[in-house]
Amino acid sequence: MENSLKNAKFNTFFKKLRIPVLVTLGVAIVIALVSAVAISVGESKVKKVFESLDAITKNVDKLRDLENAEEKKTKEDEVISSLEKFIEENKNYPGAILRANMAKADIHFDKGEFEKARDAYIAAAETFSDVYISGIAYYNAAVACEELNDLENSAKYFKLSYEQKDFALVSHAMFNAGRILDTLKKYDEAAAIFKELTEKFPEDPWADLAKSRLLAMEVAGLIEETVTDSE
Repeated sequence: MENSLKNAKFNTFFKKLRIPVLVTLGVAIVIALVSAVAISVGESKVKKVFESLDAITKNVDKLRDLENAEEKKTKEDEVISSLEKFIEENKNYPGAILRANMAKADIHFDKGEFEKARDAYIAAAETFSDVYISGIAYYNAAVACEELNDLENSAKYFKLSYEQKDFALVSHAMFNAGRILDTLKKYDEAAAIFKELTEKFPEDPWADLAKSRLLAMEVAGLIEETVTDSE
């Protein structure tokens, strides 16, 4: 009973962190995509496509600040509809499609429409494989799955996120994957990821948390004793 309570507290604490991380990642998306656009706007047609997308998304961040619920919903639905039309009409421009899907997913997430957010994040991730933005998209899809209590797929997408090339939040994603598997009582799988995290990033704060969790799991008899590099 005591161990169950400790496990619940552990997972509840980190569950509270997932939305701020998602918002922070949104900023990183904008920065990365600006660079991508700058490289690809050589052709006038491509430039027009991105300008069209910019016109749709330029006020997306302001939607969060609207106080009138009815006005906010109306404007959110209008932007989503415009993004869906844009995606349908510009399938030959994957960079623009990726950005449109990310914007669409963020709006759905803010609206609490987590299934639609998940699907849009996955669509964005699958536009390009094994690139930095794919990692962000898969990470956000994992967060949406956790909101839906779809923990199996949450763990799956956290794993996919840190497998993507140049993804900046590998240690965080690894910890989350382990945390979710821990919640699912897949203790050996969770421990394997925590152990890998401590070996790859021994000085990282997430590795410190992983070491603490490994020790707690050992004490509780959930896994066999492990040996970390710090020992």
